Amino acid sequence: MKKQKIIILSIITLGFFFIAMPDALAWGISSNKSKVSPGGSFNVSISGGITGQFTVSTSGCSSSVGSGWIEGAGFNFNVTAGGSGNCTVRVSCNDCSDDNGQAVSGSDSVSVAITSGNTTGDGSRSNSSSSKKSGSSNTKENNAENLSDDNKLKSLSIDGVNLSPKFDANTYDYTIELEESIEKINIKAEANDSKAKVTGIGEINLTTEDSLQVSVTAENGKVQVYTIKIKYKDSNPIKVKKGKTTYTVVKRKVLIKEFDDYKYKVIKIKGQNIPALYNKKLKITLVGLKNSNDKVYLYRYDSKNNSYVRYREYDFKNIKLILFNNTKVIPKEYKQYTEKINGYNTTVNKLRKLSKYSLLYGMNMETGKKSLYLYDSKENTVQRYTTEAMDSLLKQNEQYFKLCIVLCVIIVIIIVFMIIIIIRDKKLKSKKNKKQGNKEEIKRRRSQVK
Repeated sequence: MKKQKIIILSIITLGFFFIAMPDALAWGISSNKSKVSPGGSFNVSISGGITGQFTVSTSGCSSSVGSGWIEGAGFNFNVTAGGSGNCTVRVSCNDCSDDNGQAVSGSDSVSVAITSGNTTGDGSRSNSSSSKKSGSSNTKENNAENLSDDNKLKSLSIDGVNLSPKFDANTYDYTIELEESIEKINIKAEANDSKAKVTGIGEINLTTEDSLQVSVTAENGKVQVYTIKIKYKDSNPIKVKKGKTTYTVVKRKVLIKEFDDYKYKVIKIKGQNIPALYNKKLKITLVGLKNSNDKVYLYRYDSKNNSYVRYREYDFKNIKLILFNNTKVIPKEYKQYTEKINGYNTTVNKLRKLSKYSLLYGMNMETGKKSLYLYDSKENTVQRYTTEAMDSLLKQNEQYFKLCIVLCVIIVIIIVFMIIIIIRDKKLKSKKNKKQGNKEEIKRRRSQVK
């Protein structure tokens, strides 16, 4: 009996353990090397099919990125090792989701050993060896004591751009101002020691990152990082007011990304070159509008009317539409109301406010053709609207109306007939009562005479 109790208690304990055990991390990071020489570099990969924003922190090394955006396919970045010890890279997922749209959070880290001496690129020892010449006690050995630790810059500049503050070898943080239309810059730098290695220079394509790093690795592997923060300005902003919110037309190409059949194209708005996305099949041009919090939204741009309409794709069960608000094609008997479709507040056209059917004017994203569609809010489906169906419905309604009139006339006639009968019965009953009363009166008088 005692053994049975112990077994049952063990099973219950294991059950609680597995219930309380956290889910396995839905993503992770890995390094392509386990060892690296001082000042050497290696790649870190983020994998796991997640989408969202991540941040990178390091210890004993420096990363080529401080943060970034990952979209399912993974992300790779470069890390430069320090002088000795271990290099630890930690990646934190701040606002991510998995393929099913479930929120994903947490962090993961990877460590790489920094080995001194004669190592190959993958951290393993090389087969070459060196020997001292006999009688030579002053031969230079490859060790940290005899290597230079100078990891400072002699100069740092950017073509056509001023650094703030002015360059100083002992100042490691700088700020630059760039026009939003600039897509690349050329960074020039020279190490103070000719044996030191400088990375992060040359022609740099600007991304969504708001800072750049120039790293100097001394001969002994010690790393010094110079950070350049970027502030973007727009000397001639194009303002667009939508409702109570004022937006600015985006001029930085990297802030809008190509997708599906939308490809980059430069257009003119108020005489300025603006990066846009153009769909050749649908003949739709999209531009980015940025609010005061620097959040960017895509808008359909109509150059003829100089108008901007928020870009949204409506995915129904049987078709994908882009909706347009064209009152000219909507029958006059319909009125406009606001209804939620696919989570968006959308203008719809209805005969009655409580009707579950409404008319939408949209473009079929597969064919590029515009048409009127009848939307069923209960089923979340649409079908092409034709006047044939409406004419048939109106004809039926007319027949029903005529039938109702006939029924009403018949009902009125029946009611009138019943009223006449009731009145006649009342009159007959009254006459009968009067005759009966007269007879009783005659009898009463005769009896009195006798």
